[in-house]
Amino acid sequence: MNALQKHHIVDLFVWVDDNLPVEVKCGVRPVLRDSELLTILLWDGLTEPHKNLSAVYSWIEREYPDYFPKLPKYQNFVAHCHRLLPQLVWFLQTLLVSDAPLRFTDSTMLPVCKPIRADRHKVAKGVAQFGKNWQGWHYGFKLHAAIDHNNRLAALVFTPPMSMTTKSWSGW
Repeated sequence: MNALQKHHIVDLFVWVDDNLPVEVKCGVRPVLRDSELLTILLWDGLTEPHKNLSAVYSWIEREYPDYFPKLPKYQNFVAHCHRLLPQLVWFLQTLLVSDAPLRFTDSTMLPVCKPIRADRHKVAKGVAQFGKNWQGWHYGFKLHAAIDHNNRLAALVFTPPMSMTTKSWSGW
């Protein structure tokens, strides 16, 4: 398999732009089109996954100024990313293989903060929980992923971490 090169971001943009449903919006038009921002987020995940939107913004600003010359201010970038979450989920759902007769699953912890800060954490309060695995205690979620026999993504589920005896796998 060939490695992705910098110019392949254009191919990804064309694919995203062709497949993104067109929505009529009122109000001020954002500096970046939805398809451009989705391309940035997908490209980041494919090439150099960053931990947060601040790192993604700095990376695009530094490495791709000729591709995105009108990058909005950081606050507007983050707000636009949050507004695009439903479209990002829709893209993921369209890429999942739903007819896989055989699936292989695995899971990993997705901490939202360090366990010592869990009582002050506000973003996922009431949803995130404590969980323990071979790495120790975590406060956050568990990501369960399934692939088919051809290594295609078949299912994704986010759950609060719980013991294996209380987990329900009936949807898989």
